[in-house]
Amino acid sequence: MRTTIFFLLLVSSLICPTQLLEAQWVRTNTPETASPPWFEALITSGNNLFAGTWYFGFFLSTDHGLSWTSRDSGLTDHYVMSLGKSIIDSDTTIFAGTYGTGVFRTTNNGITWTPANSGLPVYNDGSGQFLTVQSILSFGNKVFAATYGQGVYSSTDAGDHWIASNHGIANSKVWSLAIKDTLIFANAGGLFRTNNYGQSWDSVAPWSGESIIVVGNRIIAGSEAVVFISTDDGTSWVPSNGTGWSVRTLFAIPDGNQNAKLLAGEQEGRVWLSTDLGMNWMPMSNGMDNYTTVNSFAIIGEQLYAGCNGSIWTIPLADITTSVNLQKNPAARHFSLGQNYPNPFNPTTTISFSIPSQQFVSLKIYDMLGREVTTLVSTELPQGYHSVQWNAENIPSGAYFYRLDAGTLKEVRSLVLLK
Repeated sequence: MRTTIFFLLLVSSLICPTQLLEAQWVRTNTPETASPPWFEALITSGNNLFAGTWYFGFFLSTDHGLSWTSRDSGLTDHYVMSLGKSIIDSDTTIFAGTYGTGVFRTTNNGITWTPANSGLPVYNDGSGQFLTVQSILSFGNKVFAATYGQGVYSSTDAGDHWIASNHGIANSKVWSLAIKDTLIFANAGGLFRTNNYGQSWDSVAPWSGESIIVVGNRIIAGSEAVVFISTDDGTSWVPSNGTGWSVRTLFAIPDGNQNAKLLAGEQEGRVWLSTDLGMNWMPMSNGMDNYTTVNSFAIIGEQLYAGCNGSIWTIPLADITTSVNLQKNPAARHFSLGQNYPNPFNPTTTISFSIPSQQFVSLKIYDMLGREVTTLVSTELPQGYHSVQWNAENIPSGAYFYRLDAGTLKEVRSLVLLK
């Protein structure tokens, strides 16, 4: 029995079913430039769609991407890496982080820009001096800038002055920032966390990546090969079941906060969708060109936009919901065993699975030695999606396996009980 369990663990797939969604992306118009821009950052304000591009600066669309206007007056660096937005004294301020000359800001939708770099130091990598701001996080009267080579800096006066907020961050090359209540997270060659607005940071994970997002009580971070999830403010992390792809950006489609759908933009030009807060991912790139890096997402009204290298794509939000519902309806045609949630857990967790036809189903829990701990399901079930809860109140802490058998189909996953 033990040999069988471990063999099945090794060969079982750790990714979700790869059924393609029926929703289709459509290429929308882009600004008329000498060559197709790389859309590094998208942001919205009301019905305005803003785009920060590599080499061609900043653009505004007031008609959902049908036409674009260049808004570069005062923006002396046309390599825009990041965009951020805050409401300060009833005015909407947009911050642009650039590749070479730091932060610029506008309060009139980009008609005029002013530099906001006092206190931000330049970085010299041996080939020259530059000031790259890769992510901007703003909330209340605070603004944080993630820089390449100089760590994290913060401002409490809309960027008039900046101070170093780096103590405890080992890597000065910071890719992204996210906030959860009073906690701020930084992805910087490892994941770091501060509970005092950057006065000091603690390391909470060793792996590196470019993206991080907070949805409800979850912190979700992309690495070079997998998405990691934490439900305890970064104390522990669980890898998702989507592996083998490098995440460029993460984005949440709001649906009551706790039920948000998540999007992951990939370096290799694919979009992935999660409907269970990051644990499982399905491809959602139909219609989109291959091998074009997906850098950013934005929503205006009922449309979702994806900014890529050389193009912007759009898709109705309703199409995503419809396609997801098609996959979740009782007529599921695929055999799958989902990762239990939550994981780690104490003392209850839920396991979901789908079967392609009516058949006898067995779902059992085993310990690390392959000994059966309990049987959760042992009966005939109809075709479709099912879930069952395991209450491990009387089971000791540790790692366990759960195995699903449905006819000739079998799959095994692991789970962790922490008390």
